[in-house]
Amino acid sequence: MRRVAILIEYDGTDFVGWQIQGKGRTVQAVLESSIREVFGEAQRIIGSGRTDSGVHATGQVAHFDLRHSIPIEKLSDALNSKLPADVQILDAKEVPNTFHARRDAKKRRYRYYLCSGSRRPVIDRRKTGWTPYRLDEKAMNSAAQYWIGKHDFTSFRSSHCQAESPVRSIDLFTIERNQENPLQKNLIVFTVEARAFLQNQIRIMVGTLIEIGRGAEKIEWAKDVLEKKDRNCAGQTISPSGLIFEKIFYSDNYELW
Repeated sequence: MRRVAILIEYDGTDFVGWQIQGKGRTVQAVLESSIREVFGEAQRIIGSGRTDSGVHATGQVAHFDLRHSIPIEKLSDALNSKLPADVQILDAKEVPNTFHARRDAKKRRYRYYLCSGSRRPVIDRRKTGWTPYRLDEKAMNSAAQYWIGKHDFTSFRSSHCQAESPVRSIDLFTIERNQENPLQKNLIVFTVEARAFLQNQIRIMVGTLIEIGRGAEKIEWAKDVLEKKDRNCAGQTISPSGLIFEKIFYSDNYELW
């Protein structure tokens, strides 16, 4: 038996999330089904992060054990041949049997892509959030710095969040307007890094920053919301469509991606 790590990309629009649930289509179930179909083995796959319904990934990492002797360089193509168009394996590597995709993660990076202004995104609507307001990205960036470090993020967790503790540590939070494509000058990118997040935390944070960006609240309001530890004080939970799980960081002991 050997352990395999895979790098996965998926469009989360038509999934109810990563993790297998009682009902609904999940990324985990689709991947496990492809393993059974290709290799004839019922193996449980463990992801590095449990993305919610509608959330995408370009850098999800998962591991599973495999008895089959297929060369590792052929594994991705073999599984991709049985996967749907909205899930693909980008790469695969053999890892030590002690490797665990979730527990060994040091940090996770998410990005939220938000189109601001009167025109809704069309071509990119499945992977971009939208607000009708013109936003001040500099004000939002200043506000987000109040959340850097270790805090009680009760104000930014879903009422259905099952985490034992609301305390998390944010390592990085930046907001920048897209400068690469002049046709996307109204696209704002929120980048957040932390070891772990609460359910809906990033989407609530972005919803809160929108209130500051459109001038409805002052920059210092971000600090007030954090200190009140009350979900009702924060902004809306913005659509999952713009949220992408981009990268997972591991120690140098594992030569991954």
